Amino acid sequence: MLSVTTENVDLLAEVAVGVNPGTVAIAPNNDDVFVTSQSEDALYTFSIAEALEKGEDVRFAGVENEPYGVIASPDGSRIYVAESGWGTVAVLNAESLELIERIEIGGNPRGLAITANGNRLFVTDFFTGVLTEIETATFEIAKRIELSSESNLSLSVLLGRSDNFAFVPHTLSDVGNMELTFETTVFPVVSIVDLNRGAELSNFRLELDVLDKPVSLPIDAVLGLNQILYVLNASSNDISVINLATFEREGHIPTGEHPRGIAISPDGTRLYVNNTLDGTISVIDAQSFARLAAVDITEDPLDEEI
Repeated sequence: MLSVTTENVDLLAEVAVGVNPGTVAIAPNNDDVFVTSQSEDALYTFSIAEALEKGEDVRFAGVENEPYGVIASPDGSRIYVAESGWGTVAVLNAESLELIERIEIGGNPRGLAITANGNRLFVTDFFTGVLTEIETATFEIAKRIELSSESNLSLSVLLGRSDNFAFVPHTLSDVGNMELTFETTVFPVVSIVDLNRGAELSNFRLELDVLDKPVSLPIDAVLGLNQILYVLNASSNDISVINLATFEREGHIPTGEHPRGIAISPDGTRLYVNNTLDGTISVIDAQSFARLAAVDITEDPLDEEI
């Protein structure tokens, strides 16, 4: 039975950020927070320091049609928002929240990642897995990198530490298969993309159902110490731990119900998982894989049986 302890992890404040929040980004100053609201077509922002000191002080910017992914530029001057319903990426001034540019890329953009120098922005497409590279100086599309023709459900992209490779969690769907079982129709994978060549390394694709136990809906990932990749699986409620040096499973970590986001501490020792149906944050030791805490962050208004 899980022993629950806060281990110096406590809920300090709660800030209202609209209906159906999508993703969150923290600016390089480690204070300004930006959150998309999918149902309100909005971007909310607030200061952590001010929220802790005097309660809510939230600013609001209108964006377009189901905004999901959000990320700050490394210098903190810009905010990029994936407007999934319109097939666009909005570029905002981080201070004024005024629109600088709206980049047309088509499809259904969701996940965002940006290089350390801020020169290149990468955007995933939810239904195809196509990874679009944007030159941030000109707002022009530099490349469209196709994954498998069966790729879909792509919600995030993670850049390697050298910005030479990208990791894209997604699902392969064999739509032509008439044997409708999960073992033969859907396959959880992480694609590794060579960003310099602009191509997926298909021979090095991480097939999670082979490397790990049966898992479902890889949705997010973080890099840890010693070339360890932690892949969050939303439908099977777990984390696949993969050693990128050996391409073998390093471990398997159960989470709470329907985890949708994972973060890692700057020193690489702690994982934090948002369990959306439990209303908790799991705190996990990144080396031993022990679950250290389950912090309540909200109350589910539904009946327990539902």
